[in-house]
Amino acid sequence: MTAQTRLARFGEMVAAGYLERRGAAIVGTNVPVGRGEIDLLVRFGDATVAVEVKTVGSAAMAADPVDRISPAKLAQVRRLASTLAARHGRLRVDFVGVRVGSEGVVVNWRTNVA
Repeated sequence: MTAQTRLARFGEMVAAGYLERRGAAIVGTNVPVGRGEIDLLVRFGDATVAVEVKTVGSAAMAADPVDRISPAKLAQVRRLASTLAARHGRLRVDFVGVRVGSEGVVVNWRTNVA
């Protein structure tokens, strides 16, 4: 496993814990959808939420990882969520940015982004 993959998996674990502490139930991680995957599938009460997690290391600590999600990635997440909605009904899309560095771990959660 590459260092980037380890960082991404760590960020997904941090995001899952963060959302659980805010009342989410984790339905799935790295959920395969067509030719892609949704990082986290969670439930908040009656709402099903597809969560895209973007994790950056200390070199990028000044930037919010969510702001670094490209238009192409946003379009891909929308397509995947649309496909997943056929299985789960109405679906919200959230992004969680995780910054990891010498200053610690910083999490930014944005709801209903796609």
